[in-house]
Amino acid sequence: MHALYGVLWQPKRVFTGLADIKVSRLVVAFILIEFLYSLSIYSHFSEGAAKAIAASPHLTAGSAPYLVAITIFLSSMGYTLMVALLAVLFLIVAYILGGKPSYRAVFGMLLLASTPALLDHLSRGAAYLGGWNDGVGSLLALHRLLPVPESGLLAEALKTFDMFDIWISVLVTVGFVCVSGLKRFSALGGVLLVWGAFLLLAFRIHMLGVAA
Repeated sequence: MHALYGVLWQPKRVFTGLADIKVSRLVVAFILIEFLYSLSIYSHFSEGAAKAIAASPHLTAGSAPYLVAITIFLSSMGYTLMVALLAVLFLIVAYILGGKPSYRAVFGMLLLASTPALLDHLSRGAAYLGGWNDGVGSLLALHRLLPVPESGLLAEALKTFDMFDIWISVLVTVGFVCVSGLKRFSALGGVLLVWGAFLLLAFRIHMLGVAA
């Protein structure tokens, strides 16, 4: 899977050669890596299942293995399914703006652009196995690297995102410019619309978690 690591330092070259890459192999690689990550935090899922059983009178202790198995399955598939949905949105925006990319190209591009997320998850899994509940992403969180206001939306935004998110955003931008068939400024507008909305949603979910 040379494309998965080649995109990290030669993104434009990888994206322009996407037609020669088997997207099905990228999907298998993503699901497998996410599965390994899920297994590495098995104890975390077990604790979550125990809390769910304790909070629900309809669940018994015998339900724990099934809850953990379902959680691992959803965790393994979740990121790839999210990328598949984002690809549909990018495709719609590209067609509205006058481009005619294939779904395969947009989906493959987003998978490749998400490679830093795999690095983040692998680091988190290794850290968790080593007894540390966070991975490299926590060290590269923006609130650790930039001056942070004491309060406000900017402070919360810096706590929500890290350098992996910035890295992915750059790759998505480069990738969409390459595969969309749009002029550069139109492609940048499409990225701002779809990816910006996605990041805003992630921030909103973070804020709901803080409020809870």
